Amino acid sequence: MLDGYRLLFHSSFAGALLLGLARAIVCLLKLTPQFWQFRPFLTQFSDLPYLGTFVLSVVLSVAGAWGWNRFLNPDLERAKTIREHGDSLSLLMLEAANTDTMIAITLENRKWYAGYVFESPNLKPTEKFFSLVPILSGYRDKDSLAVRQMIDYSDKFSDGMIPDDFVVIIPLQSVRAANRFDPDFYEEYFSPSTAEP
Repeated sequence: MLDGYRLLFHSSFAGALLLGLARAIVCLLKLTPQFWQFRPFLTQFSDLPYLGTFVLSVVLSVAGAWGWNRFLNPDLERAKTIREHGDSLSLLMLEAANTDTMIAITLENRKWYAGYVFESPNLKPTEKFFSLVPILSGYRDKDSLAVRQMIDYSDKFSDGMIPDDFVVIIPLQSVRAANRFDPDFYEEYFSPSTAEP
Protein backbone atom coordinates (compact mmCIF):
# COMPACT_ATOMS: atom_id res chain seq x y z
CA MET A 1 0.00 0.00 0.00
CA LEU A 2 0.97 3.62 -0.40
CA ASP A 3 2.46 4.28 3.03
CA GLY A 4 2.41 7.66 4.71
CA TYR A 5 6.14 8.29 4.40
CA ARG A 6 6.11 7.89 0.62
CA LEU A 7 3.07 10.15 0.29
CA LEU A 8 4.73 12.71 2.55
CA PHE A 9 7.89 12.67 0.43
CA HIS A 10 5.93 13.00 -2.84
CA SER A 11 3.80 15.87 -1.54
CA SER A 12 6.85 17.64 -0.10
CA PHE A 13 8.71 17.32 -3.40
CA ALA A 14 5.72 18.68 -5.34
CA GLY A 15 5.37 21.54 -2.85
CA ALA A 16 9.04 22.45 -3.20
CA LEU A 17 8.73 22.52 -7.01
CA LEU A 18 5.66 24.76 -6.86
CA LEU A 19 7.32 27.06 -4.34
CA GLY A 20 10.38 27.35 -6.55
CA LEU A 21 8.23 28.04 -9.59
CA ALA A 22 6.22 30.67 -7.73
CA ARG A 23 9.40 32.38 -6.49
CA ALA A 24 10.86 32.40 -10.00
CA ILE A 25 7.68 33.99 -11.39
CA VAL A 26 7.68 36.66 -8.68
CA CYS A 27 11.35 37.47 -9.37
CA LEU A 28 10.58 37.85 -13.07
CA LEU A 29 7.58 40.05 -12.31
CA LYS A 30 9.82 42.31 -10.24
CA LEU A 31 11.63 43.19 -13.44
CA THR A 32 8.47 44.81 -14.83
CA PRO A 33 7.18 48.29 -13.85
CA GLN A 34 3.64 46.95 -13.55
CA PHE A 35 4.71 44.85 -10.52
CA TRP A 36 5.84 47.90 -8.57
CA GLN A 37 2.67 49.74 -9.51
CA PHE A 38 0.54 46.86 -8.17
CA ARG A 39 2.66 46.15 -5.07
CA PRO A 40 1.24 49.00 -2.92
CA PHE A 41 -2.22 47.49 -3.38
CA LEU A 42 -0.99 44.22 -1.86
CA THR A 43 1.00 45.74 0.98
CA GLN A 44 -2.00 47.69 2.25
CA PHE A 45 -3.45 44.37 3.46
CA SER A 46 -0.21 42.87 4.73
CA ASP A 47 3.48 43.46 4.21
CA LEU A 48 4.73 40.02 5.23
CA PRO A 49 7.93 38.88 3.53
CA TYR A 50 7.38 36.49 0.63
CA LEU A 51 3.61 36.84 0.89
CA GLY A 52 3.31 37.10 -2.88
CA THR A 53 5.34 33.92 -3.35
CA PHE A 54 3.15 32.07 -0.86
CA VAL A 55 -0.12 33.22 -2.44
CA LEU A 56 1.10 32.42 -5.93
CA SER A 57 2.28 28.93 -4.89
CA VAL A 58 -1.20 28.19 -3.46
CA VAL A 59 -2.86 29.40 -6.66
CA LEU A 60 -0.48 27.32 -8.79
CA SER A 61 -1.06 24.19 -6.70
CA VAL A 62 -4.87 24.42 -6.97
CA ALA A 63 -4.84 25.33 -10.66
CA GLY A 64 -2.20 22.73 -11.44
CA ALA A 65 -4.07 19.91 -9.68
CA TRP A 66 -7.33 20.87 -11.37
CA GLY A 67 -5.74 21.11 -14.80
CA TRP A 68 -3.71 17.90 -14.43
CA ASN A 69 -6.71 15.86 -13.29
CA ARG A 70 -8.75 16.95 -16.30
CA PHE A 71 -6.40 14.97 -18.52
CA LEU A 72 -6.34 11.82 -16.38
CA ASN A 73 -8.70 8.86 -16.40
CA PRO A 74 -9.40 7.93 -12.75
CA ASP A 75 -9.92 4.23 -13.51
CA LEU A 76 -6.72 3.94 -15.56
CA GLU A 77 -4.69 5.81 -12.94
CA ARG A 78 -6.11 3.63 -10.18
CA ALA A 79 -5.21 0.49 -12.11
CA LYS A 80 -1.73 1.82 -12.82
CA THR A 81 -1.16 2.60 -9.14
CA ILE A 82 -2.32 -0.85 -8.05
CA ARG A 83 -0.01 -2.51 -10.60
CA GLU A 84 2.94 -0.46 -9.36
CA HIS A 85 2.32 -0.59 -5.61
CA GLY A 86 -0.38 -3.20 -4.92
CA ASP A 87 -0.01 -6.60 -3.30
CA SER A 88 -0.91 -9.93 -4.93
CA LEU A 89 -4.50 -9.88 -3.69
CA SER A 90 -5.14 -6.37 -5.03
CA LEU A 91 -3.64 -7.33 -8.40
CA LEU A 92 -5.76 -10.49 -8.60
CA MET A 93 -8.95 -8.56 -7.88
CA LEU A 94 -8.06 -5.80 -10.31
CA GLU A 95 -7.47 -8.25 -13.16
CA ALA A 96 -10.62 -10.19 -12.29
CA ALA A 97 -12.71 -7.02 -12.30
CA ASN A 98 -11.19 -5.78 -15.57
CA THR A 99 -11.57 -9.10 -17.41
CA ASP A 100 -14.89 -10.11 -15.84
CA THR A 101 -13.48 -13.42 -14.63
CA MET A 102 -14.27 -15.27 -11.44
CA ILE A 103 -12.13 -15.72 -8.37
CA ALA A 104 -12.41 -18.07 -5.39
CA ILE A 105 -11.60 -16.95 -1.87
CA THR A 106 -11.28 -18.69 1.46
CA LEU A 107 -11.90 -16.73 4.65
CA GLU A 108 -10.41 -17.20 8.08
CA ASN A 109 -13.60 -18.90 9.28
CA ARG A 110 -13.23 -21.45 6.41
CA LYS A 111 -16.12 -19.87 4.50
CA TRP A 112 -15.56 -20.23 0.74
CA TYR A 113 -16.88 -18.09 -2.11
CA ALA A 114 -16.51 -18.21 -5.88
CA GLY A 115 -17.82 -15.26 -7.85
CA TYR A 116 -17.19 -11.98 -9.60
CA VAL A 117 -15.46 -8.97 -8.08
CA PHE A 118 -18.11 -6.27 -7.78
CA GLU A 119 -15.78 -3.61 -6.43
CA SER A 120 -12.06 -4.17 -5.97
CA PRO A 121 -10.12 -2.38 -3.22
CA ASN A 122 -7.91 0.60 -3.95
CA LEU A 123 -4.70 1.53 -2.15
CA LYS A 124 -6.17 3.88 0.43
CA PRO A 125 -4.93 2.94 3.90
CA THR A 126 -8.54 3.20 5.11
CA GLU A 127 -9.80 0.72 2.50
CA LYS A 128 -10.61 -2.44 4.44
CA PHE A 129 -13.32 -4.17 2.40
CA PHE A 130 -14.11 -5.39 -1.10
CA SER A 131 -17.35 -6.53 -2.76
CA LEU A 132 -18.05 -9.87 -4.41
CA VAL A 133 -21.06 -11.22 -6.32
CA PRO A 134 -21.05 -14.90 -5.29
CA ILE A 135 -21.92 -17.63 -7.78
CA LEU A 136 -21.04 -20.51 -5.45
CA SER A 137 -20.49 -20.59 -1.72
CA GLY A 138 -19.67 -23.18 0.88
CA TYR A 139 -16.97 -23.96 3.39
CA ARG A 140 -13.73 -25.90 3.68
CA ASP A 141 -13.70 -29.12 5.65
CA LYS A 142 -11.82 -28.61 8.90
CA ASP A 143 -9.72 -31.75 8.40
CA SER A 144 -9.16 -32.14 4.66
CA LEU A 145 -9.77 -28.45 3.74
CA ALA A 146 -11.71 -29.71 0.71
CA VAL A 147 -14.45 -27.36 -0.49
CA ARG A 148 -17.96 -28.36 0.49
CA GLN A 149 -20.34 -26.47 -1.78
CA MET A 150 -23.57 -25.39 -0.11
CA ILE A 151 -25.28 -22.80 -2.32
CA ASP A 152 -25.36 -22.27 -6.10
CA TYR A 153 -26.54 -18.68 -6.62
CA SER A 154 -26.71 -19.03 -10.41
CA ASP A 155 -30.06 -20.80 -9.96
CA LYS A 156 -31.38 -17.69 -8.24
CA PHE A 157 -30.18 -15.45 -11.08
CA SER A 158 -31.89 -17.63 -13.69
CA ASP A 159 -35.16 -17.06 -11.79
CA GLY A 160 -34.90 -13.34 -12.54
CA MET A 161 -33.30 -12.15 -9.33
CA ILE A 162 -30.72 -9.35 -9.63
CA PRO A 163 -27.08 -10.37 -8.91
CA ASP A 164 -26.47 -7.03 -7.17
CA ASP A 165 -28.88 -8.14 -4.44
CA PHE A 166 -26.42 -10.88 -3.45
CA VAL A 167 -23.31 -8.70 -3.17
CA VAL A 168 -21.16 -9.72 -0.21
CA ILE A 169 -18.94 -7.18 1.57
CA ILE A 170 -15.80 -8.94 2.77
CA PRO A 171 -13.01 -7.61 5.04
CA LEU A 172 -9.63 -7.80 3.33
CA GLN A 173 -8.01 -8.99 6.55
CA SER A 174 -10.24 -12.07 6.65
CA VAL A 175 -9.02 -13.46 3.30
CA ARG A 176 -6.68 -16.41 3.81
CA ALA A 177 -6.44 -17.65 0.19
CA ALA A 178 -7.54 -16.42 -3.23
CA ASN A 179 -7.15 -17.66 -6.79
CA ARG A 180 -8.65 -17.43 -10.26
CA PHE A 181 -11.66 -19.68 -10.63
CA ASP A 182 -12.63 -21.60 -13.77
CA PRO A 183 -16.21 -22.88 -13.32
CA ASP A 184 -15.86 -25.47 -16.11
CA PHE A 185 -12.69 -26.91 -14.60
CA TYR A 186 -14.30 -26.92 -11.15
CA GLU A 187 -17.41 -28.65 -12.48
CA GLU A 188 -15.35 -31.37 -14.15
CA TYR A 189 -12.92 -32.14 -11.34
CA PHE A 190 -14.08 -30.67 -8.03
CA SER A 191 -17.85 -30.29 -7.99
CA PRO A 192 -19.78 -32.30 -5.39
CA SER A 193 -21.03 -34.65 -8.10
CA THR A 194 -17.49 -35.64 -9.16
CA ALA A 195 -15.57 -35.28 -5.93
CA GLU A 196 -14.75 -38.31 -3.89
CA PRO A 197 -16.86 -38.70 -0.72
